[in-house]
Amino acid sequence: MKNKQLLFLILFTFILIQCKSQNFGLSISTIKKIESIYTKDDEIYLTKLKTESKKLADSCEKNKLNCFFDPFEKAPTFAGGINKFRELVYKNIDQTKIKKSSKARIKFSVEKNDKIADISVNSDDKDLRKEIFRVMNLDEIKNKYWQSGKISNRKVLYLFEFELEFNDKK
Repeated sequence: MKNKQLLFLILFTFILIQCKSQNFGLSISTIKKIESIYTKDDEIYLTKLKTESKKLADSCEKNKLNCFFDPFEKAPTFAGGINKFRELVYKNIDQTKIKKSSKARIKFSVEKNDKIADISVNSDDKDLRKEIFRVMNLDEIKNKYWQSGKISNRKVLYLFEFELEFNDKK
């Protein structure tokens, strides 16, 4: 008899838990660099740099020297790291505006002026698109904390994308 009562209590508790209000979980994918965009001046500068690098390498080889020349590429950074960026996006999304499980793909550029621009949000859910676009345009996300990317110490524009997924936690 006690086993039946215990089983009934467990079943009843389980049913109550399933009937609670809708709650969403959020996952944010890795933020990926899509590409670097170069202006005509950037291309001229980088071509000149490659030519100088080739001359240096040829000279080193000819004179049997050990030389090192690295036209490094530095991706844009967000103050506090990319996880801080993800945290800001997450905490600013008003989850009450999300009515169903859905996904969104967000693309944006980090400009030479250390700000993000060209924000696009692709999702089947119109409310989710509007909410993410609102969040991405918040001053603390759009205009603060970014440091533009560089190639050989020259600022360049970078494109990024990431995906947000909202899952009903039922």
